[in-house]
Amino acid sequence: MCAACRSRLPYIETDAVCRFCARPLAPNVEAVYSGLPPRQFDRTACALCDYERPPIDGLRALFRYQSPLDAWIPQLKFHGGLATARLLGELFVARAKALQWPMPDRILPLPLHRTRLGERGFEQPLELARPLARGLGVPLDCDALRRVRQTRRQSEMDMEQRQSNLDSAFSASFNAVSGTLPSFVAIIDDVFTTGATVGEAALALRAAGVPRVEAWVMAVTE
Repeated sequence: MCAACRSRLPYIETDAVCRFCARPLAPNVEAVYSGLPPRQFDRTACALCDYERPPIDGLRALFRYQSPLDAWIPQLKFHGGLATARLLGELFVARAKALQWPMPDRILPLPLHRTRLGERGFEQPLELARPLARGLGVPLDCDALRRVRQTRRQSEMDMEQRQSNLDSAFSASFNAVSGTLPSFVAIIDDVFTTGATVGEAALALRAAGVPRVEAWVMAVTE
């Protein structure tokens, strides 16, 4: 991809966005909570994430889910466009280096259940994680986080259904295969919508003893 086309991609500007969901911050958060008792506000979080803190410690997102991402990611996810995964991974690496994002101890692709893996034939988070791990020099860990329960497709449900659909869907452990307990991990996924999926995975990792868990995604929906 040439420099001119790269410059026209819908990158997320890192200023004035919520550190948990990458959506724009309210210019006056006090107005959002008008009528409620006075409180201390986290001005790095949107009103929703400040009011109900997500399980993740932060979100690193590359793009808004706009053209051409709304074509690229379905091509990867449903039509085996693995070259798209390599391109997105390389773009993410370039952005992370340019903005000097803190590096995790390990990169963990968000796993599919074995039933879904059998249907699709590959795991798109893993295909995205490979170039990230290679380009950033961070170990790729495919063993620590596991999907232990098959769930319905999140795209078929509203927000409340999404959360209950994912209850106890993941487990995490660090043993002789996955190695010693890391202090900071990044979960890799393609699209961040409500955050329910990465949030449930983060809860499993916290239960396993990981102190810091971030979600790293290619795109965020509006």
